[in-house]
Amino acid sequence: MTASISFEERPLRKRPRVLMFAPYMLPASSPEAIVNAKLALAGLRAGWDLDVVSRQPREPLWYPEDRTFWADLDGRVSILDTPRRAAPRDILGRGRSKRLFPGLHPLFGNAWAASAVAEARKLMGRNQYDFILSRALPEYAHLPALVIARETRVPWIANWNDPAPLEIAPPPYGRGPDIHLDGPRPLKAFKEKSLRRFLMAVAAEASWHTFPSEKLRRYMSLLLGPDLAGKSSVVPHIALKRDILDLPPRDPNAFTLAHIGSLKAPRSPRCFLEGLSLFLKRARPARPVSAHFLGDPGAEAAALISSLRLSSVISISPPLPYPQAMAEMSRETVLVVIEAPMAEGFCLPSKIADYAQAGRPILAVSPRPSTLADLLAEHGGGLAADGGSPEDVARAIEVLYEGWSGGNLRDDWSTRRLSAYFAAPRVLGLYERLFESLGRG
Repeated sequence: MTASISFEERPLRKRPRVLMFAPYMLPASSPEAIVNAKLALAGLRAGWDLDVVSRQPREPLWYPEDRTFWADLDGRVSILDTPRRAAPRDILGRGRSKRLFPGLHPLFGNAWAASAVAEARKLMGRNQYDFILSRALPEYAHLPALVIARETRVPWIANWNDPAPLEIAPPPYGRGPDIHLDGPRPLKAFKEKSLRRFLMAVAAEASWHTFPSEKLRRYMSLLLGPDLAGKSSVVPHIALKRDILDLPPRDPNAFTLAHIGSLKAPRSPRCFLEGLSLFLKRARPARPVSAHFLGDPGAEAAALISSLRLSSVISISPPLPYPQAMAEMSRETVLVVIEAPMAEGFCLPSKIADYAQAGRPILAVSPRPSTLADLLAEHGGGLAADGGSPEDVARAIEVLYEGWSGGNLRDDWSTRRLSAYFAAPRVLGLYERLFESLGRG
């Protein structure tokens, strides 16, 4: 059972001074970086005294960047440029690596973690921080936090946006236990002894753990041990205040569905496109219907669009920087989120907070059961369709289309309560109540 954290929108007794470790932050051009940058930006605007230790990304950018939108983070983020690959003994020497990361396999004395610890020590020398936050993915985000928390005894909150490392997630993402979350606890979660030792140290030594969904919290508790459940809670992704005015609809006379962002494998547009095709054939809608992919819809999309004869209703456009993508969301009738096929959808896709922020009804093509289905059932804002059933997707599109054609879509599928769930005051309030409970807020 999730530990109880009360929430009230009242100011803290003083500004919290927070040191955050987030390998993905700037440029905010991937889902993980955007999630972390939004939290940091909202915290700064709410009065947090915040510094971030991050790293220079080496992966290709998912989306174009917009430095102007994130300008308030300038001077608050230390972006460390470290070698792509380097053994710890090549950076620190074997003896120093063992001193820097006591009790851990030297594998985890990686280049970024070593640099992050050194940078954090400098920051600690200039600032008396009240709290440490570490944001995973990737899993090594927790390593410098573990070292600094051991040295300083500053309360440490470890956040897990996904199973970390992804290899421990169930298929199709990783090699983790392919179990339904109501099933038995796996007896041997990790085969790699060094990885197990590191993750168990994080589980034991962090003052608190946060997860964006209850299902993910339960899953990681199965892997890291039941004690995690007693010092963890759900804090969802954050939605920023809507500073972007609504743009005119893409086509005021058309029912438009849009997916924003990438659909990299193992996610696939197949079920959505097959469901859309079924809807068009069966319902024969009297008013125009179109679908739009803003970003990469995946390698199989073009072949599917052709084989299903959807070329006349599907458009694909290049990805946009985050603020421009948010503006484009407001031009659509319905926003679509597509999850990978899993036994249970236990994660919280980060774009759901952006969709709620945009204020448009949502179609979630997700596993049954799933976090998205639970959220939409509890807070409204859209429909969840079985991600393994084109028939179910077609039925959901028909319901949403009928609501739109009857002029009732915004009333029937209002995102007001869903937006409130992700709202910055609520999410920051959850963190601030945690700060108070941990003793230094």
